This record gives sequence, C-alpha cells and structure tokens, in this order.
Amino acid sequence: MNTYLNDEQRKVYESFNDLLPWDKGNLLYAIAMNTDSGDIEKYFLDELGYIKYDDYDAVKDVIDNNLESDVLDEMDEIEICDYLLNGWNAEENTRYMVDSLDCDDAAKLISELTEDKILKIFDNIKERFPDTYKKILLHIGGIKK
Repeated sequence: MNTYLNDEQRKVYESFNDLLPWDKGNLLYAIAMNTDSGDIEKYFLDELGYIKYDDYDAVKDVIDNNLESDVLDEMDEIEICDYLLNGWNAEENTRYMVDSLDCDDAAKLISELTEDKILKIFDNIKERFPDTYKKILLHIGGIKK
C-alpha cells in the first residue's frame, strides 16, 4: 500500500484497484480526455498502461484471473445472449443453445417469431442448405420439389 497517500486518497486508490481491468481503462481514458493538459493524456494513456480494445482480449483476462462469476453477475440475460450470439464462436454457441432446448421450448420459440422472420429463415435454408430444405418440405407436408 502506498503510505504517502492520505485517507481520502487511499480510499480512491483502493476503489480503483477493485475495478475490473476494462473499467480501470475506461476511467483513466475519461480522466485523460477531460483534462486540459496534453501531458496528462500521455501520462494516463501511455505510462499507466491504457490499452486499446483492439489489442486487449477481455475474455482471456477474465479467465486468467478467475473473474467469470464476477463478470456474469454484472451481466443481464440480454447481454449474455448478445455475447454468445455475436461473439467469435457464434455459430457453435447458437447450435449448442438450440440443441439444449427441449422440443416444446423450441416449438414455442419458433411459434413466437414474426412471419417475416420465419420466411427469412426458410429462404436462407432454401438457398444455403437445399437438401435440408427439401427434407423439411417433405416432412411437414409431403411436398416434393
């Protein structure tokens, strides 16, 4: 602990150290961007190790520091789904989630889609997976095309 800090500074320092890595970066960036001096920006961004998001693997950092539960506790269901459906392994994540649904839940989920969305899905299947599309048509209505 830095012994040269007064009590108020020590509280701020401890609170800062309790932040998750990306929150520290966001705070430092906000301070640097809202400070008049050009030197302070360089000090915060370069000297204190602010890194660009493109150069930072947040998931790896979370896993390496055993912060999975902390991060998940801070995320709501929509954020978790958004990450899973738009992350680097989206197709596999989606396949896993769909496979994990029981048939009743999957049927309910599909039945609640808008007609436009259902048609887009079937058009996509027809274009990209013609054999699967033929199987679906054959199964649901005995339609041969």
